[in-house]
Amino acid sequence: MLTHGNQKLDWANSHKLRSVDELKEVTAGEGPDIVLWGSSTLYPPLLEANLIDGLNLLIYPIILGKGKKLFGRASHPVTMKLASSEAAKSGIIIAKYERG
Repeated sequence: MLTHGNQKLDWANSHKLRSVDELKEVTAGEGPDIVLWGSSTLYPPLLEANLIDGLNLLIYPIILGKGKKLFGRASHPVTMKLASSEAAKSGIIIAKYERG
C-alpha cells in the first residue's frame, strides 16, 4: 500500500521501497526492467548509486529561462553513450543513452 498525502494508492503487485539500498536488492534479483518517468528528485540518487542503465531524453525546442539543472549536483561523472536519436516533425529530439 502506497500513500500520497492523505490518499491511499493500492496497486497490484507493488510495495513501497524506502531507500536506495532496498532498490539495489530488488534490482539484484530476476525480473523485468524498472522504468522511471520524469522524477527530478528520484533519479539523482539512483544515478549516484549506479542504478541507471539508460536514459531516454526528450528535448523540446522551447527556451524557458532559469530552471532545474538536468542532472542536479551529481558528485561523480557518469559516462553514457548515445544509442540512438531521432527528430520528430514537431522538432522534438528523442535521444536514447546507455551506460558507456
